[in-house]
Amino acid sequence: KTISFTKMSGGGNDFILFDNRERVLKGDLKGFIREICQRRLSVGADGILLLEKDMELDFTMQYYNADGGEVDMCGNGARCIALFAYEKKIAPQEMRFRSKNDIHSARVDQNRVKLQISKPRQIELEFSLKIQKKELTASSIHTGVPHVVLMVGDVGKTDVRELGSEIRNHPRFQPQGTNVDFVQVVNKRELQIRTFERGVEDETLACGTGCVAGTLVSHLTRGMTSPVLCHTRGGENLLIHYQLKDGLPSEVFLEGEVKIVFEGTLTL
Repeated sequence: KTISFTKMSGGGNDFILFDNRERVLKGDLKGFIREICQRRLSVGADGILLLEKDMELDFTMQYYNADGGEVDMCGNGARCIALFAYEKKIAPQEMRFRSKNDIHSARVDQNRVKLQISKPRQIELEFSLKIQKKELTASSIHTGVPHVVLMVGDVGKTDVRELGSEIRNHPRFQPQGTNVDFVQVVNKRELQIRTFERGVEDETLACGTGCVAGTLVSHLTRGMTSPVLCHTRGGENLLIHYQLKDGLPSEVFLEGEVKIVFEGTLTL
């Protein structure tokens, strides 16, 4: 048996996308996902996107990290699947689709996708976090998935892998763990950001929900002004738009370029 796939990239995150409306992929997929996400040994990706049928909306998105674990949301993955659905005439230019725990809208404009993400919640600002016998100041926010945000003076000199791994596995954030974002303010409308992603268990070239998390925490603690341009580790930029309600971020949009890298078939 073979199955067609599309390799896509959004903001530096790469994904393997399957049109799974006929339910070819089902059951326990953890081993399959781990195998095909291996770089050099297989297709290689940060995660897997499955496009499924939906009775009410244009489609449903299922997202799995490279370790095979299903998670609620992936911002750059959602932008990729929106472009795919539009290019394949599965959805119109302005679409609505379902993730695991929410409904999202997106608009495709050539190779750019603007996505409305989940309303931010579980916001906790500037608490003390003990790591390696040091007291760090951190903030946390849920932007579809949990994030811990640390403001740093120079992201280029930050040990993202080591420090990110320790915070991701910190007892405070168990059992689900957390993504970790290191944010440097450039000016009131620009950030540099690096992210350690759970499930990938390493730094990725970008993280959409991480850019949203870093932007919103920076707004609340450093007075950023919408829209905010996020410079990612991979060199691509993501634009975060947000509106306020009662002083807190309400409607939030993630915008940036998306591309189809290549298409192929896998032997099952």
